[in-house]
Amino acid sequence: MCANKVYGFDHKHENNLFLLNKMFREDDLPSKLSGCKTFKEAFNIIVSYPLIGNFLAYQYTSDLNYSSHFNWDDNSFTAAGPGSKRGIKKVFGNVKNYEEKIMETYLNQEKSLKKFGLKFRYLKNHKLAPIDIQNLFCEFDKYLREASPELKSNRTKIKTKYKKTKGEITYILPPKWNAQI
Repeated sequence: MCANKVYGFDHKHENNLFLLNKMFREDDLPSKLSGCKTFKEAFNIIVSYPLIGNFLAYQYTSDLNYSSHFNWDDNSFTAAGPGSKRGIKKVFGNVKNYEEKIMETYLNQEKSLKKFGLKFRYLKNHKLAPIDIQNLFCEFDKYLREASPELKSNRTKIKTKYKKTKGEITYILPPKWNAQI
């Protein structure tokens, strides 16, 4: 979460704790979210809080939707984070609406894979959702920063380097996918 003094405290953690108190004790956020009919409605509630921007609100809403407590259509809405916007610019140039570009990519993913002769193995036949596409554009931006630093950006480094795992990866999928690895 961003580090501003929205609640008047000098330390970031104090502002964050005050926000959590507001969300859960004062506003009863879980009850508000349980009444939401759509992903976008839940997103709009979460993003309305200070310290939480579009990217974080989208991630939180997606994470909540992976649980068995919510079942919003996660293919109906997207929000482009800053890394995703940079990635989209590098792929498509300047666009008017980043969210429309993500949704267009989501809707055309199979056609595009076929067009370029790419074989993509979906995770348990779960087609990439708009949040996956948003994340792919962000990852594209990160890797392109390393591969082609001459492409100017306000970011130049990747925060975390890839390290190969020695053991086997254990996958945990959202229960509502009813998938076994």
